[in-house]
Amino acid sequence: MSPYGIGAVFFGWGVCVALASVFGAPPLRRRIGSVNVLHLSLALLAVLQIGIALSGHAGIVVFTVLSGIPIGLGNTVFTESAMEVSDAPRPVA
Repeated sequence: MSPYGIGAVFFGWGVCVALASVFGAPPLRRRIGSVNVLHLSLALLAVLQIGIALSGHAGIVVFTVLSGIPIGLGNTVFTESAMEVSDAPRPVA
């Protein structure tokens, strides 16, 4: 791939991370709970990684971009959970 192609893949991945973090994680966390969202995100990430392993060039690009969704979900929910268990104030935690 060209540098622009790799940049486009990374940009798409980052957009998926951001959208899942902002719009996906909070409602899912309220609806099914933190632990279940973490389980869901890890399972979805495993499925997407299997897709990367079994697909050709175009599939690798698509699955790589889509892998930003479970990473965004997991990152947000894990961060929220880590801040909630601390006795320190939220900005410090």
